[in-house]
Amino acid sequence: MKAFISVTVLRLNAPFEFNGTKTVGESTSDNLGILLAYRAYEELVKEKGEEENMADLGLNPKQVFFLSYAQIKCAKETQVFLRRRMKDYKHPAPRFRLVGVLRNSPEFAEAYNCPLGSPMNPEEKCSRIYGS
Repeated sequence: MKAFISVTVLRLNAPFEFNGTKTVGESTSDNLGILLAYRAYEELVKEKGEEENMADLGLNPKQVFFLSYAQIKCAKETQVFLRRRMKDYKHPAPRFRLVGVLRNSPEFAEAYNCPLGSPMNPEEKCSRIYGS
């Protein structure tokens, strides 16, 4: 849970921290949502069979699943937008919302072969809340 509470963003010309207690409910929902969506995807694969690789993109079907999820979070974000969003909103800014969900997903780490302890596969994950 502490991963949701304190985040420091270094990309805003100067470090800027936001209090994750405002966003913890939405962040938890996002993490649960991707877990349930992925489990539904796995059930579909069991029922219909594995999809073909997208060789021209160099992606396997599991990677495409996560790429399609990432596309819904694409947004152009100015520094002013990010600072305001991080201070006042209950939803994290889109990029942090996306990265926060994916780095807590063991399935994402497996699909992209992220080494344990890397930025996208930290040793401590919030996904354990949901029993995965």
